[in-house]
Amino acid sequence: MFYKELISTLKVLLIASLVSSLGGVSLELISEKLVTIVPVVILIPALNHMCGSFGTIVSSKFTSLLYNGKIDGRGIKDNDVTLLFKNIISIVLIVALYVSFLSLFVSYILGEPFDFYYFIKIPLLTLIISLSLFFISFNVAVITGLYLYKKKKDPDDFLIPITTAISDLGSTILISIFTVIFL
Repeated sequence: MFYKELISTLKVLLIASLVSSLGGVSLELISEKLVTIVPVVILIPALNHMCGSFGTIVSSKFTSLLYNGKIDGRGIKDNDVTLLFKNIISIVLIVALYVSFLSLFVSYILGEPFDFYYFIKIPLLTLIISLSLFFISFNVAVITGLYLYKKKKDPDDFLIPITTAISDLGSTILISIFTVIFL
């Protein structure tokens, strides 16, 4: 039984690692344009970490609600899940704006001239990416978590690596796409 769980966990981790590593390809495709936009270069690691952390938080909080019997199986329509969603989305909005303005400030300190265009676009870009990945991670956590829980598997073993990998891959791909489109 132990080895079966170990193999299952290793499979999930390997898939998550593979998915996460694919994000670097999208950044490489726009590397020449990317290095000219200092606030985005500063933003990438923070945004990547932030989105991955939101996936982890959603997964662990949702799993705790499942194991504490606070979710009756309705998933997203459940009151505790709705409260979790509202609480975390508030944090996503605050942290996304904080990180975007911090990247603008640091780039200014490093000698980049103030650009009103970036002052508007970088926070907008950060909000779009953060909210998109939060919605995806949240839905994956709820749907997959309920499925795994009903199958008598521990959702924590699967959800955290999956939502983190989705967030890592998603943030780098979305940064690449939106950098080309918006900046």
